Amino acid sequence: MAAAGFSAAAPKPLNNDLNPRTVECLFTKVDPQFAATQGFKYRLSVLLGLDGFSFLVTHGVSRKIMCMSSYVLTAADLEFGKSNGWATDGDLYFEKLSLVDLVHFQYQRIDVALVSNKFTVAPDAYMADHSATLMSAAHELTADERILVENVYPDGPSVAISIPDYVRAHCDHLFPHAHYHAASTVFLQGIMRHHRGSETRTLYIHFHRRFFEIAALEGTELIFMNAFSYSMPEDILYFVLFVIEQLGMTAAQQSVMISGPYCETASLSSQLRTYCGSVQYMPRPEDLGYGEVLSGIGFHRYLTLLNMPLCE
Repeated sequence: MAAAGFSAAAPKPLNNDLNPRTVECLFTKVDPQFAATQGFKYRLSVLLGLDGFSFLVTHGVSRKIMCMSSYVLTAADLEFGKSNGWATDGDLYFEKLSLVDLVHFQYQRIDVALVSNKFTVAPDAYMADHSATLMSAAHELTADERILVENVYPDGPSVAISIPDYVRAHCDHLFPHAHYHAASTVFLQGIMRHHRGSETRTLYIHFHRRFFEIAALEGTELIFMNAFSYSMPEDILYFVLFVIEQLGMTAAQQSVMISGPYCETASLSSQLRTYCGSVQYMPRPEDLGYGEVLSGIGFHRYLTLLNMPLCE
């Protein structure tokens, strides 16, 4: 995967007087052999979601997972607006991000993937010259948003996402020289890696807090990719059945793979299982080293993060 990047002015000074209870650590797993002073051997992957962030440290050669952690922000002012996108002001978000020790170590390489509900997919040759037109046609963009474009694979589709300026500015401040990715691109890379060698038409759904990405693969071809906002499980079922119908599939015979931090909602998965032929959690990527310290983690919740070290 070709890395994408951007530059921007330094962020505003951060407020250090914020309530520490606005951030919750969901888990932190550290391999006994992890040594922060050996950062030149490690690769840091950072996934910035709309309401939290996750970290993965892998050995640069063996790809063994050395450390993995995830955080969610619970402050009311991080609630989604009408667009279900990033908060208007990100000072609280990046204040909490900067308090995580992993942010301040030295690494062989740093990758930052940015989640956005505003994205579009098009052939790379067309996206290169028309990203602004395509994004404006699909989404309402504001003056303080910028478009990040990333190729999924050579001569294949490209993903364009929209990110507020403050996100770029804070990232440049915390992660200088980082390689930037669209989280949707990493999602596509991951499901294509999983689907490799299969001729079955499969739906892949990745659930975020109030929107989900859905892609359809058949053989080596990406035949559909989009995102839909939802407020209740019934919304998800409606859009999934709509996509199945539009693609000429039969729901009762359709195989669906689900992943993402909000994929385990009972009513959500049970409704999908009622109408679709097969609904399964995505398995963890095969090309990483998993130690015993990671036992008990639902890897399907962190598929984008786990696929980041496999992107080049």
